[in-house]
Amino acid sequence: MIPMPFQTRAVMKSALLPLLLLLAVPAYGEPDQKGLQPSVEPVEGAPGKVMIQFPNTAVSDVLDIYERLIGKPLVRDSQVYRGPSITLMPPAPVTREEACRLIESALLINGYLLLPGPEGSIKVVLNDPRNRQNPLREGISIYTTPSELPEGDAIAAFFLPLDHLSPDDAKALFETHVQLNSYGRITPIQAPPALLITENVSLIRQIIKLKPLVDVNPSDTRKSVITEMIEIQHADAASVADIIQTMLDSRTAAPKPRPGAPRRPGTPGQPDPLLSINAQVVADTRMNRLVVIAQPEDIGYIRGLVTELDQPVVLTPPMERPLKYVTAEDILPVLVSVLTEGDETTAGQGGARPRNAAAQVASRVRSRGGTTRGGTFTNAGRTDAQPDQLTDPAEDNAPLTVTVGKTRIIADRQANTILVVGPRESYAKVATMIDRLDRKPPQVYLATII
Repeated sequence: MIPMPFQTRAVMKSALLPLLLLLAVPAYGEPDQKGLQPSVEPVEGAPGKVMIQFPNTAVSDVLDIYERLIGKPLVRDSQVYRGPSITLMPPAPVTREEACRLIESALLINGYLLLPGPEGSIKVVLNDPRNRQNPLREGISIYTTPSELPEGDAIAAFFLPLDHLSPDDAKALFETHVQLNSYGRITPIQAPPALLITENVSLIRQIIKLKPLVDVNPSDTRKSVITEMIEIQHADAASVADIIQTMLDSRTAAPKPRPGAPRRPGTPGQPDPLLSINAQVVADTRMNRLVVIAQPEDIGYIRGLVTELDQPVVLTPPMERPLKYVTAEDILPVLVSVLTEGDETTAGQGGARPRNAAAQVASRVRSRGGTTRGGTFTNAGRTDAQPDQLTDPAEDNAPLTVTVGKTRIIADRQANTILVVGPRESYAKVATMIDRLDRKPPQVYLATII
């Protein structure tokens, strides 16, 4: 035998050492279950509690221990022994009642069904999809009140009467909410309206709790409608009613946005309240108030809209410009012409006027034949027999009023003053034009000697 070099032996030892360690330590996630036997042992120092140990245990051993725990006989189907083994190892001690519930859940998960039997016994059958026979062929007990249902996860049938829901709708609703097992079923009964539910007791209790929440009278879900009178203090009731009703109608009739379409700008996370309001607003013009017919929760929002629309109008003090060198009636057509630019119509005395309102105002002023401030003396220097006397003014010195858009221009011929009521932009235009036109005319002094 040829001796192995020292370096080669050292390399082989370093390579075999990790392998030996791996063989000595059990694989992660697979605990060493040697020596563990199926048992339910009481815990010292904890009266009434037991420790469950079912490491990959045959179902026959589990059923034997379960039979001793519940104190009831088990009637086992011959197909049960072909079922899978059960592993149940809680990390902490449990009470005997909790141990029974855990074993029942483990049996149910692995396809073993527990059915109430005669004289307090429990039948155990295997729910095997390969078996063409119905596992519930032996029959199950039917219960009509929740208090009669057995404890645990036994299989039972429950007759659930319906008050308002149709049996077909209730069946679709419950099957959507509760995931039935392969053996479970819900059978609708039309007369009397009811459901026959075949499932484990835990799922049956879930459906019983859900029933009073969905089986309600449709008339109870309808919201009440009230009528309220809202007084209008400053605005016109008809105008406010038209604005609010137009807003409600336009939002209600608005088409729904397409999926993926960009959202309209607004407050993030807050829906538009107008989309859910179904109300009617009518104006009571005689009392200048609104009649609102809506649901109670919508009245407050409509009242807020009325408050915003019924605000007093803040009037701007009118601009008053006395004239020095031109008369008010002569400059009025010019001011109307300046403000009419961009407006379709102009309203004046006697109704609406078209764009050439300035020309019509000038024509009306000329037809009156000028202005005389004060009275006129007649017959001066005449040779007829009538004496001179102070007569009444021949002209009408009443103010002239012309409305251009939102601006009203008043020519006070008696005081030879222009008054303007409207936006401040109109004030600036009128003031600029008056400054340019109301100037002292050039004069020439003539001295003549005859």
